[in-house]
Amino acid sequence: MNTPKPAFAVPYEFSRPLDVESLVEGEPLGGHFQAHADECAALAKRFDVLEISDFKAELTVLRPMGGRIEITGVWQADVVQACVVTLEPIPAHLGGKIKESLVGVASIAELEESEVGLDSPEPFEGSVIDLGEVLAQTLGVNLPPYPRKAGAVWQGGTQDAPPESSHPLSDLARLLKE
Repeated sequence: MNTPKPAFAVPYEFSRPLDVESLVEGEPLGGHFQAHADECAALAKRFDVLEISDFKAELTVLRPMGGRIEITGVWQADVVQACVVTLEPIPAHLGGKIKESLVGVASIAELEESEVGLDSPEPFEGSVIDLGEVLAQTLGVNLPPYPRKAGAVWQGGTQDAPPESSHPLSDLARLLKE
């Protein structure tokens, strides 16, 4: 017996696929998105953090005209990262606004020159976009890259830099001074 292939494979930890063909031009579609505990655990592993919880968003998706898709809304998540100095857990509440513009690969050639630049829409293939992955990427780029516990000090140095004597070229600098 031949089983039909699914229209959309789920490759992401937090997947909420949306068929853009189902969007009516000019009519916004809103929704609440919440990651389940197993999805949060998988995202924590992906982003190499200790924990992610209460990851949710309120999104509005709009298909103005042509192949463009506009995604706007707000998101939030509670994360726990390891301090880069002490390795102690540091909890943080992250969140903010989201504004993404996507365009189908087939519609890229139709973009006006004024729309091409740093704020150009992100291309997507096919007729399905994954709103969960858009949110996951938003979380990923908003994670503090070097979380540090308040008052944590690098061994014998200042908070901003390692001690000068531990610099790889410190002996060379000393020799040049002599």
